[in-house]
Amino acid sequence: MNDLPEATGTKKVEKKEKDKEIAVFTKNALEEVRVTLVTWKGQNYLDVRVWFNNNGNEFFPTKKGLTLGVEFVPKLLDAIQKATVALKKAEDKT
Repeated sequence: MNDLPEATGTKKVEKKEKDKEIAVFTKNALEEVRVTLVTWKGQNYLDVRVWFNNNGNEFFPTKKGLTLGVEFVPKLLDAIQKATVALKKAEDKT
């Protein structure tokens, strides 16, 4: 098991000054996806996580997401690029 903090979706998470929000986009009426560079115990991680709005003005993190060491970001980017090509080919067939 790792030592990364677990996102439970039940408690408010304070943004640490070391954390850097990279991007945010709306997933649906109650959820958004946040991409954040997180520092935990001196190590840098990329966190891509779904946050939900409980019909108020506050968003809370869910367990739906992915946290990777920054050394894996190039591999993730490559995988996303391959998925984009595959999706384009699938769309062209329809």
